[in-house]
Amino acid sequence: MRKKNRKSKKTLFKTPIIILIFIALFFLYKLVILRAIAINRVQDFIEDQNADRNNIEITAAAWDPLKSGGYNVVVKIKDDPDREYSYNYKLITNTRKGLKFDYIKLSSVSKNGREDYNPKYGKLEN
Repeated sequence: MRKKNRKSKKTLFKTPIIILIFIALFFLYKLVILRAIAINRVQDFIEDQNADRNNIEITAAAWDPLKSGGYNVVVKIKDDPDREYSYNYKLITNTRKGLKFDYIKLSSVSKNGREDYNPKYGKLEN
């Protein structure tokens, strides 16, 4: 009887530790790795719009799991100081079909807070 109690106590302590490790790995992926991927992909996307990488300044990058399900990346471009570019980045995968692609959506906002539909850099979607 005593051996059975010891084994159940060991499993009782191991289970929460394993669950905490998985939760920590999930947040490490979402908050560190995916953030770096999002910033890099947005910079590549802006470069494709004929902007120089040295002119791109990332002012904020935040994970938004409830509203958009991706990363919101706010960018200032030194060539276009009157506008603030806000991108939403999602990494979309389908493991059954082997699909993996980036979804980047641009919403360009001017300094006075009004929507600007004629940005200097960027299409509205990729």
